[in-house]
Amino acid sequence: MIAAIIFCLILFGILYNQDTLRKDNKDLELKIEEIKDAKGGVAGTEIESYKENTLKLAEFPWKKVVESRDPKALDNYELQLLRDWQPFFGEANVAIIISQKTGTLTVSAFPTALTFKDFKTAEKNIDIFIKELQPVKEITMMDFNFTYRDETNKLSKQSIVYSREPKDGNLEKVTLEK
Repeated sequence: MIAAIIFCLILFGILYNQDTLRKDNKDLELKIEEIKDAKGGVAGTEIESYKENTLKLAEFPWKKVVESRDPKALDNYELQLLRDWQPFFGEANVAIIISQKTGTLTVSAFPTALTFKDFKTAEKNIDIFIKELQPVKEITMMDFNFTYRDETNKLSKQSIVYSREPKDGNLEKVTLEK
């Protein structure tokens, strides 16, 4: 009799445990679906056309970036640009290279996984960004390296570079030889 009661308690414990695990599994599956939907929403978003002074690029603390010698501060500046620029260039990496000797910056952006339509929109956005950044004399080079799918869905790469020869000159498009 006692053995039957102990057996029933053990069996009940196992069944309860199994039911709890099943419920936890369902909850995790729902969370995974939510995360997939959220990521799909970001990745599926089209690139926006940039309107001049939307981000007020000239007001970014470029001088502080040049003067900063703190790697964490530089990381924070890059992350801020990455976050601000994402609607206009898609998922990208942004790198800021500082020349302490000349007190100038090179800003490189690496947008990836763009459709051809998004690439064309991002390409137009560059012209407006450059126009807005002309007064920022700390920037001597802007470098955009795109990875996108062309009209035939073939993976393509393109670099668009702007450079300022004398520090007080304008950012001019550089023709790259292949």
